[in-house]
Amino acid sequence: MALKLNDHYLQKFIRPQEYANMQPAITAAHELLVSRQGPGNDFLGWVDLPQNYDKEEFARIKAAAEKIHAKFERAARRTASPGSIPMEYELIAAAREKYQSDHSEQTEGA
Repeated sequence: MALKLNDHYLQKFIRPQEYANMQPAITAAHELLVSRQGPGNDFLGWVDLPQNYDKEEFARIKAAAEKIHAKFERAARRTASPGSIPMEYELIAAAREKYQSDHSEQTEGA
């Protein structure tokens, strides 16, 4: 995965020649990361994390999230009965939308 630097806000502080001067150090740091030979090389699991992760654990997390979402949806449907607070919020929101649309039509015609 390649990174691209957006230097729009850096242009006031770093001149193009300074980027060129930094390139050898950047290349050396990149090579150390890719080769996993530099100091701290036992802490480089993040380098390939987007491609190399525990897919079974991710599937378990995703299944748990779907289960929680389904429980929430069922609970929301149960509480959205006439007189319940969620139903009242929906009515207030609908009334507010109606008022705003009526009000914007009045101001546009004026």
